[in-house]
Amino acid sequence: MAHLLCTVIPAGLDVFFKEIGTPVEAGIFLPHPVWSEEDLKRISQIAEKHGQKLYPPNYLD
Repeated sequence: MAHLLCTVIPAGLDVFFKEIGTPVEAGIFLPHPVWSEEDLKRISQIAEKHGQKLYPPNYLD
């Protein structure tokens, strides 16, 4: 179990997470998602809409 505090300036990135996320009740954990190419394209488009850029998991290798 871990906690993460993330500060984003300017505010508003929460809208991005609401748009791509799946709401769950407190204490409920979802399994790691398996995203298709279509899912990744949709999420990437949403990220760009919010001024974000997504990188592949091996970007720093």
